[in-house]
Formats: sequence, structure tokens, C-alpha cells
Amino acid sequence: MMLDLPTTHESALARMAAWGVTFDHFFDVGAAGGTWGKKIRNLWPETSIFFVEAAPAWVPQLKQAASRLGGRIEVLNAAAGDEDGDAYFRFDPDNPYGGALIDQPAEHAILVPKVRLDTVIEERALDGRFALKLDVHGAERTILTGARRFMEQCDFVVFETYNFGPATRRFGQMAVYFEEEFGLRCIDMAEPKWRPYDNALWQLDLYFVRPEGTRLAEWRLT
Repeated sequence: MMLDLPTTHESALARMAAWGVTFDHFFDVGAAGGTWGKKIRNLWPETSIFFVEAAPAWVPQLKQAASRLGGRIEVLNAAAGDEDGDAYFRFDPDNPYGGALIDQPAEHAILVPKVRLDTVIEERALDGRFALKLDVHGAERTILTGARRFMEQCDFVVFETYNFGPATRRFGQMAVYFEEEFGLRCIDMAEPKWRPYDNALWQLDLYFVRPEGTRLAEWRLT
């Protein structure tokens, strides 16, 4: 019998925990207000959390979230990328959840630090296994170029993806990419959205795990 399961992030994360997904460090890239911190701590209370956010406007709220959640949390006001240095971050004054890295100065753009995830874990000598949440609007592959060592230790990834636009944003191509590049398989989804003007599937979050790290009954390609 097929079950009609809820598609909230909370329910999907609960399924991850029930399948035996575990990790030592959770990286929230594109953290915004830090709402994922509570979701993670509710199910994996011992994990450390890294909030990575390029927009300085979110930093006070992230620090408040870190204070409420207790220890083992670090706020990094930086953009994750393929190299270390600086980059211009262009933001939308009317949409705090938007923003993108660009190559040169522009209106509503500020200079921000840019860091590879590999640099973050190397500087802190982090051991153990990682989990990664990405909300970066198509910049996933650029960020993962600077996270090769990180991904070797990463067993769980969730990120926002789309049904339209470049291949680097579309969910089908990204599912193949994560399996071929990192050996991670798509196992769940959350919060699908449909376009209001034509009801086409527009956006959803995909969940990836390393098959050998779960208690699932079977993994088949059929």
C-alpha cells in the first residue's frame, strides 16, 4: 500500500533519522535566518552546526539563533565558493532571501569574504561525517568545486532545486550529478511548489544520502 506522506522538511528529516542517517557536523549554506538549526538539533542534538551566509543583514538573527540553540554553533558571514578570497554579493533590497555572487561592482552589491568549504574544515581540523544544506539558487556546482574533500566525508545533502532554467538548477540533472560525482542517491523530497500562472511543477527540495549509510531495506536502479 502506498502511503501519502507529508512533504514538510520536518517530516522528511524525521524519515532521514528513522533510516539511520547520522552526522557529526551540519553545514547550512545560505542560512538566512537560521531556521534549520532548530530542525537539526531536534533530531540530531549532538551535532555541531555551521551557519554560512553571505548577506550581512542576516548575521544578527543568525547569532540570536545560535544563542538559543546552545553550544557548538558557528556563524560564518561569508559566501561559500570555489576559491578563497573576496567576491561581490549583489542583493535585492526588497527580498532578503535573494542574492548572488557577481564578478564586478554593481548597484546593490557589496564586497564579502568568499571561502571554500574545504578551507573551513581544514582550518578547524574537523573530523567525522558531514551533512550539507544548500539554498544557493543554482550555485551548487561552483560551491562543490571548493568542497571535494568535504564531500568525501559527507553522507547527507538537501538543497533547493527547480524544474526550469539551466541544467545546474534542474532537479533531474542535479540528481544524476550527485550520484555520479559523489555517490549520493536521491531518497526524498520536501515542499514542492507549483507556478501560480500555469500550475506547472516549479520548485522542490531534494534529499540525498549515501546508500551504505542508511537502514533502507534495498537500493535498486529499477
